[in-house]
Amino acid sequence: HRWVIDRYTDRPWWTTTLLLRHEGIVAWDTARARLAAGASLMNVARFLLPRLASPQRVVGVVQLLVGRAQGRRLATRYEHRSIPRGYSA
Repeated sequence: HRWVIDRYTDRPWWTTTLLLRHEGIVAWDTARARLAAGASLMNVARFLLPRLASPQRVVGVVQLLVGRAQGRRLATRYEHRSIPRGYSA
């Protein structure tokens, strides 16, 4: 991701806002990975909270979580349906 960010920073559509939102997403996913690896909730909170001090980083996390929830909801619609003709499992 960082390579893509560095490559497009000079584009007019790439803004500081987008960068901050991306940083929030990375911080969130890193915090979740640390929890999954066994870090304590307190240590993860100490890691995450300073990184979410920017409102735009929080917006990025909210957008991420909404998108993931929508994806899960959509996936459950298709989870129990049969596989369409022409496709194999």
